[in-house]
Amino acid sequence: MRKLSIVLVVAAACLTCFAAAASGKPAPSRLTIESVPSGAFGNVSSPRAACAEGRQVVLFEMRGDERDPARDRRIGSDRAAESEDSLLWSVETRRTGSFYARAKATKGCAAALSRVLPVAARVAGEEGSDSPYPPCGPYVSEGPSLICKFTEMYLDLDQEGPLRPCRFGDSSGGCPGRATGLFPWGRTGAGDRPRVQISWRPGDRVRILEVASEGSAGRLDGTIPNAGSDRFTVTNAFARNENGGGNGDNFFTPNLPGQGPGEVGGPLKLNFQNGRGTDFGAQAWISGYLFLKH
Repeated sequence: MRKLSIVLVVAAACLTCFAAAASGKPAPSRLTIESVPSGAFGNVSSPRAACAEGRQVVLFEMRGDERDPARDRRIGSDRAAESEDSLLWSVETRRTGSFYARAKATKGCAAALSRVLPVAARVAGEEGSDSPYPPCGPYVSEGPSLICKFTEMYLDLDQEGPLRPCRFGDSSGGCPGRATGLFPWGRTGAGDRPRVQISWRPGDRVRILEVASEGSAGRLDGTIPNAGSDRFTVTNAFARNENGGGNGDNFFTPNLPGQGPGEVGGPLKLNFQNGRGTDFGAQAWISGYLFLKH
């Protein structure tokens, strides 16, 4: 009799779970869309993880005044994949037009549509075009763009120590110096050149690179494949605002297919030049585009 009671309790619990699942609403999803020179990309998010990771996203070109997947032109599709703290999709198209993204409804997941991206071609990164993206800084999240332009930062580096030259070819090291560039990485709130420390160390098949400006107001952390590479993949860039502490925006580079160093969607471009002869210092230039972390 005791066993029967246990079976009845379990059965009742299962029926309750089934009824709750049957009556539950599909989880909502959110799709963002931004343009890059080769096409479009975006982020997929949902309170239910299964509705975001691996979700198929289709890019459409509008034929009329309203979004209508039944009649609009299908450009391509991709599945959302993890890139740092985001789930990103990207579709290549070098067409000029108005585009939007759609994720069809699946079991337990509601359908989602992005905003319309007008004229998603000939944007920043192409020669002769003005950048539609704001400069990187602590307040990019207050605007509509997920992308910001990291205008070239110059690092004038000193030797690592007495009779120790700053040589990026070494397996590990670190050099102090001064930076020139965007606030807060290459300029203080008072407009001065901040002190900067660049350091590197070996990692798992990559070299881990860190750049911290005066008072850690701005940081660039990431990896490069080897000492001779110009591909600086940013895993976390932080821009602290005047409220101090951890207040400010965080960024990364998604390394989208087909995008090179310094291009929209690609890694930052790093040019590191060791000193020569009796010059124990070094110089470096960093530029490109950063993407807001969600």
